[in-house]
Amino acid sequence: MNTITIVGNLTRDPKEHDGKFGKFITFTLASNFSKDEDPLWISCIVNNISEYKNMMEYIKKGTRLMVCGHARSIDIYKKTDGSDGASLKVKVISMKFISSGKPGTSGEDSNSTTFKNDNFIDFLKDDKSPF
Repeated sequence: MNTITIVGNLTRDPKEHDGKFGKFITFTLASNFSKDEDPLWISCIVNNISEYKNMMEYIKKGTRLMVCGHARSIDIYKKTDGSDGASLKVKVISMKFISSGKPGTSGEDSNSTTFKNDNFIDFLKDDKSPF
């Protein structure tokens, strides 16, 4: 199974839903490679909300997150200018607050919190990533 890690900003507040197999949370991240390019839109779904319930009350539009998960599909859509755009769907298995880099904002430091699911190993936290 493929696992990806993406850093981006929430485009709106997360929404909780009732589904056939229980509650789940959805949110969308916008991840920019550079200021000159359009962002990559990532539609995220969190199935095991009990592990993320405390975190959800602090996640609002604009929050910067690192999300690790399984890529599910790519949706093609029409942008307002008529050109094609793409959105990646990801099943979240781990997420972490990330500093925005702006002074006076909370974010990644020695007290940052990582929320994990599905026995995911947080390679980035322990500097075990080969990249």
